[in-house]
Amino acid sequence: MNSENVDASSSLGFALYEKSYYKDSVAQFQIALEIDPDFQDAKAGMAIVKRQMKINKAKIAALLTAISMIICISVISLSKYRHHLRLSRSKETLIEEE
Repeated sequence: MNSENVDASSSLGFALYEKSYYKDSVAQFQIALEIDPDFQDAKAGMAIVKRQMKINKAKIAALLTAISMIICISVISLSKYRHHLRLSRSKETLIEEE
């Protein structure tokens, strides 16, 4: 077991986490844990990154839901507007024919 490699991998894992490179960060913590399965810094770092990834996944899901709702509302509004235009044109046509 090489403690320098464990420390280097764990430190790199934290550095990558700070830059939001979560998958690469996880990979570095896994390397550290392969060298020393009981290395607490790597275990803690792995837990932090996985928690952040889960939070980000939830944020993305919420954002996609909001975007979907905006699109639905826009489609409904456009449909109502087009229907209103058709009614207006129909009324104009009837008035012109009189």
